[in-house]
Amino acid sequence: MNRWQKIAWFNLVIIASALLLSGAAITILAILAGFPKALGGFGCLGLGGLMGLSPLLFRKDKSKVSFDERDVLFARTAAFGGFCASYLFFVAFFVTALLVIGVNGSVSVSALGIMVVGGYITHSLVWSIAIIVQYGREGRERES
Repeated sequence: MNRWQKIAWFNLVIIASALLLSGAAITILAILAGFPKALGGFGCLGLGGLMGLSPLLFRKDKSKVSFDERDVLFARTAAFGGFCASYLFFVAFFVTALLVIGVNGSVSVSALGIMVVGGYITHSLVWSIAIIVQYGREGRERES
């Protein structure tokens, strides 16, 4: 398993943990304190900041060649997929806000924060899955 695969798996674990903890916190707070205060459970998404540690945890190999053309292609494809998915997330957020609030309504700053974090999570999730799928597919093609 190369460095990019390790980083992708680490990101998936962090994202899953953050989403599960956030969902549990929102559910518990909604039961105990009511729904407006339950939005504080989104603070658990801050665990996603741990993804920034992945380059430090998984250092580059000491070998002369740490990546080749195939790795560059996989990284570009994954980054483009993440960009497209986050762009679709932003468009969906905008259309939902437009339908719910209306043309003359206003969006709160906290909703914009949720939008930005959601776009980041969407990009990281799609990037990680794309990296894992591409390397997995390449491994199966070499075996046959």
